[in-house]
Amino acid sequence: MNGSQEGRGRGRDGSSQISTKDAMRRNLMAVLKPAAPSLNHVALLQGNKAYGVHVRPLKVPAREGRS
Repeated sequence: MNGSQEGRGRGRDGSSQISTKDAMRRNLMAVLKPAAPSLNHVALLQGNKAYGVHVRPLKVPAREGRS
């Protein structure tokens, strides 16, 4: 097994995380649809902890290699 496939199905990509994230997405959309009927696109940011957003605000526009 190569490094990119190690740990698949466990940890943050495991089925418990998938069901949790799916429930969060469904709850968000249940509120957004009635509140914004003309909304036609929703972008979800993922993987943001890898860039340290849980420690400090992300600079916009985001750039690789910039803190």
